[in-house]
Amino acid sequence: KRLREGALPSQPDTVDFWAEVSEFDRSVTAVDATLDELDTKIKLLAMANERIMGGDPAVLDNNLQAIRNELNALSELVEGNPARNEIYERTQPTVRSRLGFVLTGLGRSTYGPTQTHRDQLAIAKSEFATIRQRVSTLVGTTIPAFEADLVAAGAPWVPGGVIP
Repeated sequence: KRLREGALPSQPDTVDFWAEVSEFDRSVTAVDATLDELDTKIKLLAMANERIMGGDPAVLDNNLQAIRNELNALSELVEGNPARNEIYERTQPTVRSRLGFVLTGLGRSTYGPTQTHRDQLAIAKSEFATIRQRVSTLVGTTIPAFEADLVAAGAPWVPGGVIP
């Protein structure tokens, strides 16, 4: 409830917009956490790949590198380039930076979202749809197929994998 009337008219859909932002933030956070877990998983898969007893090592190495590349590309789309972020180099906006802009703007606003907040959220959501699909493919198809190839090549069990 407003404490006082301001110079600008109140936005009638402010609460709905906040709920939409909150739900989107939840999805982005889930993808971010999943990418962190996948980084750990890929390190474990790499160790298992080093210990294979059969199969074609070149093919498995190439497949593992392709998975790593996809994970790095997805992480960069969500969070940005870590090396550039570390030195605060100017980069293209990411899903996380656009969402951060919206969250910061709403946290300091008494009037509700501006058109810029709405635009940034729409852009972030449209970019995120592709990222989410790629993460789902990586988690649901690509990595399980690679794990099956490792098992067929005689690699040791990897934590989080199918129990033999």
